Amino acid sequence: MRLFFTGALTALVVLMLVGAGVAAMGLIPTNADTRPSAMESWMASFTMDASIHRHAPKIKSPLTSSPANMIEGMKLYAMNCSACHGGFDMKECELGLALYPPAPNLITEPLDEPDWMVFYMIQRGLRLTGMPAWNTLLTDTERWKITAFLLGMEKLPDEVRTYWKNTFGKDAPAGKYVIGRQAM
Repeated sequence: MRLFFTGALTALVVLMLVGAGVAAMGLIPTNADTRPSAMESWMASFTMDASIHRHAPKIKSPLTSSPANMIEGMKLYAMNCSACHGGFDMKECELGLALYPPAPNLITEPLDEPDWMVFYMIQRGLRLTGMPAWNTLLTDTERWKITAFLLGMEKLPDEVRTYWKNTFGKDAPAGKYVIGRQAM
């Protein structure tokens, strides 16, 4: 048994040294103008989800998803989030695509995470993605309103749809949208 653990520890140390050597030789690209590899995307998503599940308090929103709160959330999203995460015209966002990894378009690809998780990501930001922590820039209430809007995207009340149309000159998406087209 001792031999097994010694071998496993040796293999782990060798892998770490090889990884450090690869990094030290500059073989890992650091440019932000290419898409992340499938493995890098999976690793980033896996570690982000694990970290958020470990650190984020599983709290419920103190606000209701009322049309008024969703409209306020939409306004806050337009002022603070749309430059990276997509505007209400449902087109791809050049700034968001230029980030590494590219920022998801939250208008055409609605979130399906629980409210506590979305609130935590807005509050604390996401390291190495360009997503800032909004905890000193927006109040808890403002962050909850953005959360309510984002999580209500697939079933917007008529009052919110009307506001969207009147303000942005385009119909709000109906149902699940993916990259600017309705999913089948």
